[in-house]
Amino acid sequence: MCCLLLLLLLPIVTSELCDNPWYQYDTICQNNSLSCPSNQKCVFIEYCPGVVSLMDQNALSSHRLRQAVCGYDRTHVKICCSVNSYIERPVYPDRNLDVYPMQLSSNFQCGRSIVRSNINTLGSYPFVARIGFISKYFATVSKNSLLDTLTGEIKYSCNGVIVNERTVLTTATCALAKSDRYKLCSVLIGEYNTESNPDCNNLFCGHKTSSHDISYVVKHPGYNAASYSNNVALLRLKKAIEFTATAQPICFIPEDRYVSLGSTCTVVGWGKLLGQTAQPLTQQSLQLELAPKQQCSDYISQALSVELCAKGNCEPCSSYSGSPLLYKYADIYFLVGILSFGSSCDSSTIFPSAFVNVQRYIKWILENS
Repeated sequence: MCCLLLLLLLPIVTSELCDNPWYQYDTICQNNSLSCPSNQKCVFIEYCPGVVSLMDQNALSSHRLRQAVCGYDRTHVKICCSVNSYIERPVYPDRNLDVYPMQLSSNFQCGRSIVRSNINTLGSYPFVARIGFISKYFATVSKNSLLDTLTGEIKYSCNGVIVNERTVLTTATCALAKSDRYKLCSVLIGEYNTESNPDCNNLFCGHKTSSHDISYVVKHPGYNAASYSNNVALLRLKKAIEFTATAQPICFIPEDRYVSLGSTCTVVGWGKLLGQTAQPLTQQSLQLELAPKQQCSDYISQALSVELCAKGNCEPCSSYSGSPLLYKYADIYFLVGILSFGSSCDSSTIFPSAFVNVQRYIKWILENS
């Protein structure tokens, strides 16, 4: 077995990868431009069980994986795999679980991430979008004016999740937010680090982020701003999203299936988590367990609607409204909920967070996407 794994990870005989030390999806090495040794074949990672096993055990370093890369096909990495070990069908665990992908279009796959482990790095959660609000003030002011910051800057105060090429799901609270200074304007796709564009890690560089103007908002007809009930809305975009390694649609769980209480899910977004003093520069993720709704109701006014409750060893604070709560199964991510509201994190006490139960709205999402 050790000999087999060594064969699987033989370095590719080349001084550079496509003359670029950073591998960029969709623009570099699309057509297997690197050849493998004669005893290896260039295949997708999931078709090479030895490498899959190492990655599942977090036993494969990014350096060794990078040495085995031989090409890309859109968002999927190809590696050199021993001709005696690659298989004709991909390696996935048994999927006899009460969840399965719901694709909103026949021409794409959903819920896919290029990162198989649970670490948060570039490409881990390509489903999450940032929602931007632009300053309403564009007037020219004097050098000494205190209003010189009101120049049309965009602030990203909410998050959402990609449904399809032209639709992002978020809370109605975010989509209909009213302010004297800012108004809803756009959606940012493909973000990871807020201070770099494009983002890069040790394996590849993603595409540059893309900003999409919002054409119109579809709020749920039953939305109640006072109680947060039916707190969902769809943002329809003026131009289509280009799916890449850092921009992918999410999968949905059908209405007749469920994820049980106690299951571990992940909330993803940008902003502070409880205990953080500085604003993080990169996308944050936090594992939470699904909890009985009563645990949220114990801390939240009875007048507010709680559809899903989740808690963990920490909690999301500012700028997480609309952030997706994701459940991972067989390397596919499913949308369980979106953050409706939580605590202000004014104290060190950890409170549970209230989420919209997205399963309740599958039919409505389909009809309006």
